[in-house]
Amino acid sequence: MKFRFNNKEIYIDGLLAQQLETIIYNIKKDWDFFIILTGDRMVRTGKSVLAMVICSYLAMRLKTPFTVDNIFLDSKELIQTAKTKPKYSVLQYDEARDSLNTFAEKKLQEDLINYFAECGQLNHVVVIVMPDFFELKENIAIARSECLINVYRKSVKIIKTLNGKPTPVVRYDRGQFEFFNRKRKCKLYDIARIKRRKNYNLVPCNFVGSFTNTYPVDENEYREKKLQYLARHETKNKDIGQNPKLIALRNRLILNMNKEGFKQQELCDLLHANYGYKITTRTLRTILKGLEAERSAED
Repeated sequence: MKFRFNNKEIYIDGLLAQQLETIIYNIKKDWDFFIILTGDRMVRTGKSVLAMVICSYLAMRLKTPFTVDNIFLDSKELIQTAKTKPKYSVLQYDEARDSLNTFAEKKLQEDLINYFAECGQLNHVVVIVMPDFFELKENIAIARSECLINVYRKSVKIIKTLNGKPTPVVRYDRGQFEFFNRKRKCKLYDIARIKRRKNYNLVPCNFVGSFTNTYPVDENEYREKKLQYLARHETKNKDIGQNPKLIALRNRLILNMNKEGFKQQELCDLLHANYGYKITTRTLRTILKGLEAERSAED
């Protein structure tokens, strides 16, 4: 089925919409809801986009705003902002680093437990996006969450002509998910613990569905927000050196700030204060000259 949001036509799976209607019906009876959305223990499966679709549908039906400002990449910021939001707000926490790092997951779960203690009575819906369901503590995975939605990659066998010969290859498709209601996600969690196997196929899901790669909110604003978060956190206590990922983050920030008209010394000061990048104005001019040369070569 389709709905209108931000002057866009957004597709949402009909069976998924039915499940969300139960949340919409009950939240005004002094409930709060917590949805877990995972990526089949993988990254880049499209889970953040599906989360936005779910949030925008809920917001549309609850008649509450949902913008990039409702998407959080920092769990502490989620807690602080949730206290200021009106009742029935829809909030998305996006595990921006797509990491299965044990320390990061432990810290996230501590913050979520703090969220339940401080904000659980505020009647919000929170959709949390993370790589792995099985690493969650029991009181989050079982007691506090309403359902589990697992986004997975579909493998399709096809024949392609390579070097003039038909060759079997596997095409990877995004856009599929499986839905586990409270009862089935609890069973999945328990069986995984008993068998010591982290596999979403241990319990049949309630249904499978699909979604499209349509951003209900402004895609550029979302990507910019994620970029700035990563720039602040990925470089903390790190030396950029020859790390291409960190260099790309720095260069993107320099281009954006330069377009906004910051003077060179101001730009250097902001890069150092906000993101930990310490460069001189001379180095800045060299970087800008190189980026301009790259752009001219592309044109």
